[in-house]
Amino acid sequence: MKMDAVRLQVKLLPLLLRKIQIDEIRVKGLSVYLVKDEKGAVNWMFQREPVEPKIEAEPETGEPSKDSPPELTSDSFVLTDLALEDISVSYRVPKTQNPCGSPSAHAPDRWSPASRSTSP
Repeated sequence: MKMDAVRLQVKLLPLLLRKIQIDEIRVKGLSVYLVKDEKGAVNWMFQREPVEPKIEAEPETGEPSKDSPPELTSDSFVLTDLALEDISVSYRVPKTQNPCGSPSAHAPDRWSPASRSTSP
């Protein structure tokens, strides 16, 4: 993955209330290369170790503790404007003639070191 530029505007006050309000995300020149190998493993799936939840008694006040996860509401995450410019996604599977998003079968493989250009 490579990206030329990204701009992100986040409101700070809602963060104190455990809410995320993003006015703008602008992405320019994003290239994503999705690959599936011979064994079926893909480069876009990330697994993390499962975490066992801590079970703690909440205080009798009826208010959640400061360590408890926030309650999700319709305004927990707000994104006002998303702009994507010059975006490309390529998907590669082994032993295919012309993978989706890649050059034709007769064109050099742009992912191999031999086909990369060093000129600007």
